[in-house]
Amino acid sequence: MALDPRDVGRRYSVSLANPLGSGTEGSLPELLRRVATTIEEAEIALSDIIDMTVGYEVTANGLWWNATVYWSAADWTEPSAHR
Repeated sequence: MALDPRDVGRRYSVSLANPLGSGTEGSLPELLRRVATTIEEAEIALSDIIDMTVGYEVTANGLWWNATVYWSAADWTEPSAHR
């Protein structure tokens, strides 16, 4: 059986949520914009993304959205702006 090229290399993940108390906790569009910005700023190749999960917690103020992006890359290094 041939290996999937994504199985070669290290696995990474980043989890995001809208800041609690910001007034944007319940905004899924705002969270998705933050996810897109993070992918671009971290220079994650779209072909390296394995999965993305989106969920929420119920708080006294309503829903609090969160997302996690998973990717695998043999040669990815964190851009200096994120270190």
